[in-house]
Parts: sequence; structure tokens; C-alpha cells
Amino acid sequence: MHVAEFDEHGFALQFMISVLEHLGVRSILDVGCGTGRALIRIREKLPNVSTVGIEPSRELRSIGHAKGLLDTQLIDGDGMNLAFTNGSFDLVCEFGALHHIPEPSRAVSEMLRVARKAIFISDSNSFGQGGGPA
Repeated sequence: MHVAEFDEHGFALQFMISVLEHLGVRSILDVGCGTGRALIRIREKLPNVSTVGIEPSRELRSIGHAKGLLDTQLIDGDGMNLAFTNGSFDLVCEFGALHHIPEPSRAVSEMLRVARKAIFISDSNSFGQGGGPA
């Protein structure tokens, strides 16, 4: 509903992409990836980086699949209980999903657990900063 190409999460994604090569990132997990916007952008900019997104909403996943993401790239998942072994991904990120998760600290702990190098969080939203819908 509040997604635009150059919104705060798009800006954060652009920043994250700019440092991936410097960090030597070859694999990424996107937690709460919605329709896969970040996965698609990363694939366009860095096609050799392996990406997986988890999203609990079947409806949002189906939109991502219709945009060309494979069933193995955009999967069902729960940010509070990531179904991956420790250190499975170089980087684990989330863009605007953390405030939708019932126990955000548990999700961050899970992100840290499955990340080898880093996590990246972009979770600003107009409601959290005192605004409302425009």
C-alpha cells in the first residue's frame, strides 16, 4: 500500500546494494520480502548473488512468482523461526517487515543466527514516526 520505487525502503535497498560487493556478500535472505521487490532489484544489479526471500502471505508470494521469482527464491516462512541452519547466508535483511512481526526481537535474533557476515534492517514507517496515511 505504501510502496514506491524511491520510498525510504527503496533508498535503503540502494544503499545496501552499494556495499554488498565491498562486504563480499554472495548470498542473501530477505525476511518478510512481500512481493520480492528487493530480490528482483538485487538480481538486476548483482545477478551472481544468490537470493532467497521468505514471506508468510501466500497472496504476496503469488505476486512475486508472477513477476518471475521461482518457488525456490520466494518461499513461505516465519521471521521468528527461520528454517535455516546457523550461518546459512552472508547477509540477512528486512525492509519494512519487522514492525509486522509479533516478537521483533526474536526475529532479529533469528536474523543474526542465520547470517554469516551481517544483517541489514530498514523499518521506518509513517505510523512509527508519528504520521498517518497521506
